[in-house]
Amino acid sequence: MVCEGKTEKIYLDAMKIELKLPTTATIKIEPEAGGHSATIKKAKSLRDKRKSDARKSEVLLAYDVIWCVFDTEKPQHHTGDLEKAVQAANRQG
Repeated sequence: MVCEGKTEKIYLDAMKIELKLPTTATIKIEPEAGGHSATIKKAKSLRDKRKSDARKSEVLLAYDVIWCVFDTEKPQHHTGDLEKAVQAANRQG
């Protein structure tokens, strides 16, 4: 999970505890990626690096899924940026 800022990591860490996720569920949280576009770019970079590293490794696996998490208390102020980020994320798969 690639997060825009600090608070998202706090929320997600609390959710992992609250949901009592099994130890087999590995969730890596990458905080403070930056704004919407920067978060998408960071997620793509992490995904591509992990995929490359996994090809060279006998034990490392590529990520199953990458999520980009945005904290938007006032979504109406982020509509254009958020829509562009979603479109960019969709283009990157």
